[in-house]
Amino acid sequence: MNKALVVALVVSLPASAAAIPYFRPVEPFHLQPVAPASGVLIEHRSTFFDVGRDLHYGMGWLFEGRLALLDRRLHLALAFPLAMGFVEDEEAVGLGNVEFGAGFGDAIGHGGGRWGVGMRIDVPTATNAPAPSEAGIASRTYNHERHEIDAANARFYADVGIDDGTFVGQVEGGFDTWMPQYTDAELMARFGFLVGVHLAARTILMMEMAWIDAVTSSRYDGRLSLQPGVRFAAGKLDLAFYLSIPVGSPYGGNAFAMGFQLLWNP
Repeated sequence: MNKALVVALVVSLPASAAAIPYFRPVEPFHLQPVAPASGVLIEHRSTFFDVGRDLHYGMGWLFEGRLALLDRRLHLALAFPLAMGFVEDEEAVGLGNVEFGAGFGDAIGHGGGRWGVGMRIDVPTATNAPAPSEAGIASRTYNHERHEIDAANARFYADVGIDDGTFVGQVEGGFDTWMPQYTDAELMARFGFLVGVHLAARTILMMEMAWIDAVTSSRYDGRLSLQPGVRFAAGKLDLAFYLSIPVGSPYGGNAFAMGFQLLWNP
């Protein structure tokens, strides 16, 4: 009898451990990822934005490398956002930044939940180009009016996310400290959430909301955008397509865009 009990425990314990869902690092479209794995993110973004009440077109790229440490509790990131736009009859104008990031988080119980905190710092590197409000966007803020060529940006954020294999959810809150070279610094409050469902084993339908509001001025009050999209999570190679749709006044400071992401986790 005792031998049968021991055998049952030996067989059932590994099966129970395998049944506990392991958090999957779902890549959001705009929000920060919770517990990203080591890998490379490549993003292309076609953007339509208004300058002087006229519609213009821009393209953005994001190249980001990540290093996950301590069983994904700590991660470091180095990113290069680039953008190019076409305005009126002028030649194409471009810009680029260097972005440094770090985050720390851990699991919440055994239900696929995760929490995380972190920061990102954008350092402008391009010079001798018109204001990027005329050049499209590429940085994680995704606000073409704020992405100025002479502005550095420090972002602090906290996230709580879940992916139990059926439902995907994430809530993010944070602050941006926008530091232009020739004007006063501004403080921005940010909030976002993500909801999604696994339509199939490797197909996730997702919807994000991103909201930003200026604390120190009224220039960027209440900017809101929605990001519907679909992600094909295939383990080492992850593909996604999304739209970025501004809500409110025309473009609301956030340009309408179509994005494509490729995430490689070796």
